[in-house]
Amino acid sequence: MRQAPGSAGWESFVVAPVLDEAITWATGTFDGPRGRIAVGWRVADGHLTIVVDVPGGSEARIRFPDGSTFHTGPGSFTQRRPVN
Repeated sequence: MRQAPGSAGWESFVVAPVLDEAITWATGTFDGPRGRIAVGWRVADGHLTIVVDVPGGSEARIRFPDGSTFHTGPGSFTQRRPVN
């Protein structure tokens, strides 16, 4: 996770997991100026599951390993996609 270019105060951030066969999951939190950001991802059964909690006043850009991107506002985001 990183603050998006041009963003101030973590109003926009990017989640872009980089998959490696040796690492099948990761989690982390960041207490930013707009609230707690929580990110977790897991690879199991040939699928990648990403969970992101976005605090109020922020938006997240989730970039999947296949190059697709999803934008979401405040709340909890979960998506499962096949790993190619």
